[in-house]
Amino acid sequence: MSRRIVALVLLFALLGTLCRTEATAAGNGPERPLRGFSGLTVQEESAADWQASVDRCMRTGEWRRDLIEVAKTQLGYCESSTDTREINGVNCSYTRYGDFMDSTESVVYGPWCASFVSFCLYYAGVAMPLSSGCSAMIRKLVDVGYYRPAGEYDPRPGDLIFFYSGLERDAEKLNSGHMGIIVEIRNGVITTIEGGRQIVMYFQHDMAKEGNRILGYAEIPDNPNYRTVTDEEGLVSVSGILPEGVTVRTSRLTRAQVAPLMQEEVLCCAYDVALMLDGKKYEPKRPVSVCLHQEGLDAEGARVIQMIGYEEGREPKLCPLYYIRADEQGVSFVTCFMSGFAVMRPAPPLPDETEGQENSAAAEADKGASRFFGRT
Repeated sequence: MSRRIVALVLLFALLGTLCRTEATAAGNGPERPLRGFSGLTVQEESAADWQASVDRCMRTGEWRRDLIEVAKTQLGYCESSTDTREINGVNCSYTRYGDFMDSTESVVYGPWCASFVSFCLYYAGVAMPLSSGCSAMIRKLVDVGYYRPAGEYDPRPGDLIFFYSGLERDAEKLNSGHMGIIVEIRNGVITTIEGGRQIVMYFQHDMAKEGNRILGYAEIPDNPNYRTVTDEEGLVSVSGILPEGVTVRTSRLTRAQVAPLMQEEVLCCAYDVALMLDGKKYEPKRPVSVCLHQEGLDAEGARVIQMIGYEEGREPKLCPLYYIRADEQGVSFVTCFMSGFAVMRPAPPLPDETEGQENSAAAEADKGASRFFGRT
């Protein structure tokens, strides 16, 4: 018996270590100690703590993307292991999400999957109803026209997903026992971020096996203040919370301006991008998404940079970019201000023949890239 007890103690200690490691490795969780291991009380966490936990993500005003990014900042958050209450005969733990929603003990210490989603909606700036209960949230969504029954709607990343309560499968009753935020849909599998199960983490739901558990979805609307503007040549698009009348001005950068920042790479495109309003440069008030449109761009292994100080005779400097991705539209990323942007990819390796022989493959690739920027 004593050996069994010792083994159980060691097992729980190992699980605690793994949970801490997962929360830290996520990289997007709160920088402060996670509540599940810190032993903090309700009074020791405030709205400032909640704000700080989400401030590391860049919110552009595109509600779906912002909601996902805010949810990612909460990955690894654990409900309290020390601050607990007995409610209706059940031992319940404190979470910041229940505390955010209401000061009532049954909410602060109660089931928190809906409170977690409401927390993320609020800090993502999404104009949607909030609730600490899944079924109550569905009823609010029905009232504003955002609820979609399963089987009648194809969900998208950034939407909310609702699951049936227990074994009930009566869709008309709108009784949901759990919910989460959809972050990806691929090959019939819905990946979500969910709370309410001790820790905020990713879950995967195979539609072929779990489709009958899904009650419905909430379609996240488009932000009416979010707009996209494109330059006259169709080279660059900028999306974000922008005022009416803003335009995009684009000019190609030369090799000489970009060369100091290049390694052994081929330059695919390089632009100076500015937003203009009433004839003057306009700097966005919050982060914006920029897309460099380039037909046929091979984005595999590409490096995207933002630079400042690239006027003739000056050494350009690099600036950080966020959420870089490439698709059929081109290369897109999030930035806080407008300046110069460049896309480059590794140059083909030199042949092993006679030293100094021209690398025809590199020359051909360089020739193709030269269509997109001026030579010096």
